[in-house]
Amino acid sequence: MIPYEALTARNAGIIQDQECLKRATVAIAGCGGAGGKSPATFARMGVGKIRLADPDTFDVSNLNRQYGSSVRTLGQNKAQAIADLVKDINPHCEVEVFEEGITEDNIASFLQGVDVAIEEIDIQAAYFSVIFHRTARAMGIPVLTGVEVGWGANLFYFDPEGMTFEEYVGIPDGASKEEIEKHPIPITAYSPEIPEYVTEDILGMIMSGEIEIPAIAPSANLTAAMIAVYTYLLLSGAKKVEPVPYYYPVDIFNVEARRVV
Repeated sequence: MIPYEALTARNAGIIQDQECLKRATVAIAGCGGAGGKSPATFARMGVGKIRLADPDTFDVSNLNRQYGSSVRTLGQNKAQAIADLVKDINPHCEVEVFEEGITEDNIASFLQGVDVAIEEIDIQAAYFSVIFHRTARAMGIPVLTGVEVGWGANLFYFDPEGMTFEEYVGIPDGASKEEIEKHPIPITAYSPEIPEYVTEDILGMIMSGEIEIPAIAPSANLTAAMIAVYTYLLLSGAKKVEPVPYYYPVDIFNVEARRVV
């Protein structure tokens, strides 16, 4: 087997605390766009343990942006396909797969012993996002959510002692499953500013549910990169990360990178 030190040697001089990555357990719920690229990035950085959860399988519509999707993997469970890629990259990384996705029964096990949790659950599955955040908060686990926006990305950090997920997205605290399903997460919660290159026609079709939210490969890759960097910042304490209501937008098309509240 390739020695861990050889695999991570080129990190030297940039990653100052390699040991914090080697010791870390990172859990990622949702292995599509950014949620699929992130585990591969973590593996290359030298993260020691990764948990993956996604009940979905790859289809043709995923080929334009999702890291694990290919003609070969069509029909395969996303979490398992990504786990196979991770092991090909870093055989030292321990990977655990939850092919059933996040459920009420397994969420505590999924997050047990986790240092940083990544929430990339489909925006239409609001209830599962809520139980993910509620459980992580109760267990004192920081959560990062990255969202693909046009040619860019928005990153959100939920501190277990800061603003709750429900408060941020406008869901009543303590809401039941039935109540949550009646209050879908608004697009504006994750995209407070809509890029000017998104036309009114497309925006109207998104809002009406006529089409799914557009997403492209460069944005998915950028979002995953932001998730990886800020996970390292949380693990190492190298730099303070501001929690919501702050968020971090980057738009490559407009050459913009900011911190916004």
